[in-house]
Amino acid sequence: MRIFVLLMLFLNLSYVGWQLWDAPRSALVMVQAAAEVAPVSLQLLTEVTSQAEPPGRIETASCFTIGPFGEDSGEGERLQSYVGSLGYQSSLRFVEVMEEPDYWVHLPPFASDAAALRKLEELRAKKIDSYLINSGDLIRGISLGLFSRRAFALALQERLASQGYASVIAEVPRSYKEVWLDISGLPPEGLNTVQWAEFSEGRADFHQAEKLCETIAPKL
Repeated sequence: MRIFVLLMLFLNLSYVGWQLWDAPRSALVMVQAAAEVAPVSLQLLTEVTSQAEPPGRIETASCFTIGPFGEDSGEGERLQSYVGSLGYQSSLRFVEVMEEPDYWVHLPPFASDAAALRKLEELRAKKIDSYLINSGDLIRGISLGLFSRRAFALALQERLASQGYASVIAEVPRSYKEVWLDISGLPPEGLNTVQWAEFSEGRADFHQAEKLCETIAPKL
């Protein structure tokens, strides 16, 4: 019995000794493993930090339209040549601008040339300015006057009516063309102060305005 007890005591002491001897090795392995993993973790953290940093501000170019120029003035072409020498793309854009119409007083077309000529002679005999219409939708009609104001046309129509002539007033559209220069690639403020002063001097209606770049055609 004593021998059995001594044997168990010896086994317990051996187990404790083995545990104490193996603990430093396990700690060393854990430290080495941590040391091997750490650089990988630091590398990933650096990559994430780099990706999270916002990119630097990028200056974007803008597009402008400048004008208006007269259709036959040549100003648009001169400015286009100048901005081209600065390295900017540009294109001329023609815009039709509607004005107040003219008012045309006339007699409707007659059934034949002979009837139209008889009426024309009659009108002229009464000192009424009149002209035979020789073409277009109103051919064989008689023109009695073209006015820029409707009130003047109405006054003539009433005067003719008092003499027994039923006239018609037709609106005649009027328009003119403006020329604008569309420029792409300018800095956000457009042409600088000196350039703008040179081209806008004495032109109260001359201005530059920012424009959507998608609508500006490249220079050919």
